[in-house]
Amino acid sequence: MPSHRIICKTCAKRPLGEYPGEWAKRVSGVALNDYLCDQCNVDIPKGTACVAESFGRTKTPHVPWERDYIKMEVEPCPWILPSGR
Repeated sequence: MPSHRIICKTCAKRPLGEYPGEWAKRVSGVALNDYLCDQCNVDIPKGTACVAESFGRTKTPHVPWERDYIKMEVEPCPWILPSGR
């Protein structure tokens, strides 16, 4: 089962790890509610730029979930580092 998390703008600047047999995806947007960053525990107030991150095994497909938590950006943000995949 894929893992999902919401991370802050600062944590999104860190590169995603690359592991054989796994995939990762980042989607940038704006928080629909107040959250805590799942990586560093900083507050992410509603309306703040943040990133939805997903991880899973190659055989497990990505199921979109991000729209329930963030208003997704049309264009990728320049501050977000892609997964490299």
